Amino acid sequence: MPSPLPTIDAAEIRTATTDDIADLVAIEERCFSADKISRRQFRYLLTKARAVTLLFQDSGRMEGYATIFLNAKASLARVYSIAVLPDRRGKGIARRLALAGESLARAKGITRIRLEIRSDNTPSIALFRSLGYRPIKELKAYYEDGADGWRYEKNLSAADVGWRRASTHSGTP
Repeated sequence: MPSPLPTIDAAEIRTATTDDIADLVAIEERCFSADKISRRQFRYLLTKARAVTLLFQDSGRMEGYATIFLNAKASLARVYSIAVLPDRRGKGIARRLALAGESLARAKGITRIRLEIRSDNTPSIALFRSLGYRPIKELKAYYEDGADGWRYEKNLSAADVGWRRASTHSGTP
């Protein structure tokens, strides 16, 4: 019996360009029912905003993205949006995008990174907590559909030790 062909990891993370807008909008449509980023907003994010959009693609197929605002003057980055196609979730793509965004922020001298997560998005909450993010503020009726959220933050300049014990009080995801 012949041996199986070796698997080749053809996955890569790269910076998005305006040529990627149609694919970004397609991912947005498949991933979100509300609060979607429009074609026009993506164009602005890619050309004028102090932001970077990272794309995850495997064998030429775009499977996810992360848009991160980078404000070196404030030493603060913000994960504006992160999305992975539904059929590719649970494969470490969001983790790789988040870590790549953190790396870019560190390279610019940024010391903190924040993001907002819907209170009912338990997979994202688990992911970002596992990466060292801690909840810093509850956001009532934050989303377009009235859903609550949480703001999370991670210290990029030092080990953020002990945050899990300090943030396990009742009601905090």
